[in-house]
Amino acid sequence: MSGPATTAVEHVVLLDDLGRAVGRARKADVHGPDTPLHLAFSCYVFDSEQRLLLTQRAWHKVTWPGVWTNTCCGHPAPGEPFVEAVRRRTQQELGLVLDDLRLLLPEFRYRVAMADGTLENELCPVFVASTAGPVRADPAEVAAHRWEPWSDWRDDVLAGRADVSPWSVLQVRALPTEPYAAPAADPARLPPAARGVEVRAGLELRPATEEDVDFLTDLVVEVTRDQGRFPADADEGDYRAGFAAWTREQVAGELPGSTTYVLRRDDERVGRLRLVRTAEETELAGIQLRPEAQGRGLGSALVRSLQAEGRPVTLGVERDNLRARALYERLGFAQVGQDDRDDLLRWDPPDA
Repeated sequence: MSGPATTAVEHVVLLDDLGRAVGRARKADVHGPDTPLHLAFSCYVFDSEQRLLLTQRAWHKVTWPGVWTNTCCGHPAPGEPFVEAVRRRTQQELGLVLDDLRLLLPEFRYRVAMADGTLENELCPVFVASTAGPVRADPAEVAAHRWEPWSDWRDDVLAGRADVSPWSVLQVRALPTEPYAAPAADPARLPPAARGVEVRAGLELRPATEEDVDFLTDLVVEVTRDQGRFPADADEGDYRAGFAAWTREQVAGELPGSTTYVLRRDDERVGRLRLVRTAEETELAGIQLRPEAQGRGLGSALVRSLQAEGRPVTLGVERDNLRARALYERLGFAQVGQDDRDDLLRWDPPDA
């Protein structure tokens, strides 16, 4: 998508003691002597020899500058799925493409203070992954990096011989002896703010799973037909099979940056949302609502929930879809380009 260059303001998700989202704050402003509880993650990345990639935090960071720690830490943006946040951050900081990304400690939480009183206070689920790619560290985030045999480093941490971040010490104590071989934990144990996104009362988004593929396929066929856009010469069986296969790739995480969501209203599945996230912006790649759910403000609520993340949002709208175009313009989108079929629209946050 084309459009003006923008540096997005990063936000973190603020939590109550039950792990429910209660707001957001600028990442640059959140840490201090009274840091509120917020959502984060840690990731441990291994190579084929069970060596762990350790990183030294950049010296200008507010919390624990210059300290050696686990591979990557970060904060999901409001509304961003955990898996996508982990992949995004490790790619930004280290240039890595992750394989076999698994959740191991869904309920990990810690609260520690630096000598100057700066407090870290996070609900921080812990992930493990593998990689075969070279490390291309961003010096603005990572001062240095090295690979260490996991068993040796773990022994040093547990014995107090390794000078590492306090959260790494706590995580190593909680992790399995061989985390690279451990089974994934149940994602239902994640804090509520990490399981799904409440768009408004009674309306929730959650990442799609394999169990949703048939519903999503039926939905797209139904909506496409209702709009008079189902190709007249298409074989429905082939169309369904192709869309289902593509959706399975989506829910398996095989298309980096792309996430398909299911929209639930009062516990009933009523829609589909697909987003493609990059470091700079979120592309709204598709919304479909069941015909009986249309005209009820659900589409507007979805778009506003994306805008509340504080990141630029881009999309393409077909030129003959005047109703959708009018909706996006009411929500503050402006045209920034076009291709053979679509007008390309963009919304920028006011504080960008």
